[in-house]
Amino acid sequence: MSPALASQCRRAANRHIRTQNDSIWIPEALLAAVFDRYCMKLRTVARYGSSVPGPMENRRRMGKRNMAELNPGQLRSTSPLWGLENLADLTQWHWKPPTPPHERLRQHRDESAQEQPLVRTMMNWFSQPAHGDNDNPTATEETVAQSLPEMNWDAQTMPTQIVDTGLTLFFRDLESEATTATRPNFTEFRRNWSNYLTSSLYSGDTIRTVLDGIQHGINPLRTGTGQSLEWVVDRIKLDLLDATIAGLSVHGPDGRSYFHTVIWCDLLERISELQINSLRLFAKAMDYIPENYLNNLSTGVLANIRTYIIASSSHENRSSVARQASKMATSLKKLNLTDHLHLLESGTQYVLMLRESTDLYFPRIRTGWLQLLARLPSADDSYLIKTACILEAGKGVKSLSNREICEMYLAIRRSSVKRLTRVYNDLENTSEEDSTCYGYFGMALWETNQFGLAQDFCKFLYKLGREQDVMKFAKGMRIFIKCEASPLANIAIGVGDPVLAINILNIYRESRVEARKKEAHSRCLLHTNLSIDTLRTLSKNRSLKHYKVLSALRVKQPPGRQTQSPLRFPTKRQLRNENRAATRAAMTFALLENMSSRQSFAFVSNCVNYLRRKRGLVVSDAALRALLHNITRDLAEGRPGRITRLRWFLSLVDKYVGRDRMLKIGLALKQWRQINAWRRRMNAG
Repeated sequence: MSPALASQCRRAANRHIRTQNDSIWIPEALLAAVFDRYCMKLRTVARYGSSVPGPMENRRRMGKRNMAELNPGQLRSTSPLWGLENLADLTQWHWKPPTPPHERLRQHRDESAQEQPLVRTMMNWFSQPAHGDNDNPTATEETVAQSLPEMNWDAQTMPTQIVDTGLTLFFRDLESEATTATRPNFTEFRRNWSNYLTSSLYSGDTIRTVLDGIQHGINPLRTGTGQSLEWVVDRIKLDLLDATIAGLSVHGPDGRSYFHTVIWCDLLERISELQINSLRLFAKAMDYIPENYLNNLSTGVLANIRTYIIASSSHENRSSVARQASKMATSLKKLNLTDHLHLLESGTQYVLMLRESTDLYFPRIRTGWLQLLARLPSADDSYLIKTACILEAGKGVKSLSNREICEMYLAIRRSSVKRLTRVYNDLENTSEEDSTCYGYFGMALWETNQFGLAQDFCKFLYKLGREQDVMKFAKGMRIFIKCEASPLANIAIGVGDPVLAINILNIYRESRVEARKKEAHSRCLLHTNLSIDTLRTLSKNRSLKHYKVLSALRVKQPPGRQTQSPLRFPTKRQLRNENRAATRAAMTFALLENMSSRQSFAFVSNCVNYLRRKRGLVVSDAALRALLHNITRDLAEGRPGRITRLRWFLSLVDKYVGRDRMLKIGLALKQWRQINAWRRRMNAG
């Protein structure tokens, strides 16, 4: 179609559309856009300039023209391109500075903002049906209010009349796209239906008849329809049940009205049959049901539990499983193990029945059920652990992963765990590597200052029968946790005692918290007041070697003669810290009561020799008192004591304290030995 003919058609359409008294001016560009979209079937693109495809034609298509190609006032020039008629009149040309880029962008936005609303309005006008009142929401509401049938129902009203009214209003909403989304007619029906139930003029048969009639009337729309209309049908069922529950909730068992257990059980079963998420509606219904009536409604409650179990198999995201489990646990918060144990046992048996199913993924179902039990206030740790062991047992059943165990523990202790979101985010870092989950979990507890839960987590693993996972937990933590107590924890892991390693790290963490409260800045383990508890815990294992412990405490003297360059000589502060560390280690090992005298002497003597042999350190009085406390343990028990140890101690006192002090201590030790010898003779005689 030529441009001239297209322009004539547009003008004819304009005269036909516009009335005589219409004063709205419609621009030519808007008519062209509408005509090109809805009226033109064939359009012939006229070539300007050369009719042979080439660079000049491409230049025309791209809208780039040279000055010689301009044809002002002519649609198509009959002269050749190089003719004088095609030359531009340069006498009328004036130079203008180029427009900046930001100014061009602003102009383009302004033009688009002015043209787009008018074009969109015109397009919508041509595309919508002839009913002009559908665009006005106020007019739609007024029309709905005027066309609603009479819904003043009473005890004499037949249920079929209510069903016919509901279906009529529902299908009336489907006649227009504007009312399909908002459903104003059916909303008014639900409001009147709820008021009818509130007036206590109903019966159980009436409610079931109305619900069945409306649901059966709208079910055929699901066949052969699109997804949007199918969702509308499911939403209608959900809204209808919501209105029914809101109307029945007024008649609670307060002694003046009867609680219709049959009706409520039927409503719970209908909620379980919904195709869309019904946890909110189930929670609303459970709030209105008293606890002493739950046993009478066990069929409906169990139906919703089974629906939740089936739905948990479709959640691939772990956060979705936790979120749905929290919502379901809120709905079942009235259940207790004393009166409603059979409901939880039935749910467990249903999960076991789905273990052989090939259509559902059993690990997800098991995780969803365990997450729900972990969030129930009435389900304690022992019941959860027993259920987990039952669901994990069986040949060919995939065992619980490390991450599932950590998430189950967090669900149990969710009230005592601080910064729960941070801990969950750290578990997300494990991705698909389940072996590192314990390490990230321990690191999260360490960084959030709640490492005391690590000991409780070990007890939880022991109850689950996963003793080997306690070692995995300890080994995973030592990869991420680096502190002054890490060497001691590694020693405990090396001798096969992971609980001891966790206790050592926990004692150190508590000592750091206490030191931070007292504004102490030292990071050495032996500078804290809990160093005795740490070494006492470590000394419980009899297979420990004293040189390994001293090496971990950095008190062990390296073999051979020490050669140290003057440039690497330690500072006074470093020497003071090393002297304090060795002295406190000697005092700690001397005070340990569960350690034998021989083992204690080996630790203390190594600390003293470290102070003697390392350049810059001095044997302090505290270290000598620790050695004296150790070598006099035999004398305190009535034995004669070790002469070699006593002489070595006196030589140290003579060297580092003084001869006078050595003589006094020596005479006191000699008198002590004589008293012990006299007592032994008296006991023997």
